[in-house]
Amino acid sequence: MQLEVDPSVWPDFFVSAAWYELERRGLGADLLDEAYATLDRIESGPLMFPCIRGPVRRAQLHRFPFGIFYEIIGEIIVIYAIVHLGRDENAWTKNIP
Repeated sequence: MQLEVDPSVWPDFFVSAAWYELERRGLGADLLDEAYATLDRIESGPLMFPCIRGPVRRAQLHRFPFGIFYEIIGEIIVIYAIVHLGRDENAWTKNIP
């Protein structure tokens, strides 16, 4: 399967990574690494993560309180959002068609 990341995912996520970097040097890079590793896990086994609303699934990062929200459409895994799970619980829904 192929990953397709909605471009609107990145700006807010990179702001979060920059905030973590300001808190402690290297922490923002760790967040990015963890997110990319989770995207790799999704690509390797997209069905291993639970559906949370209809066909939309959520994969949680291990070390940080972020979730990656996605849907499998045919042979494509569409990434809708990467959001902090302690903030607005419905923030991820803004990118879903």
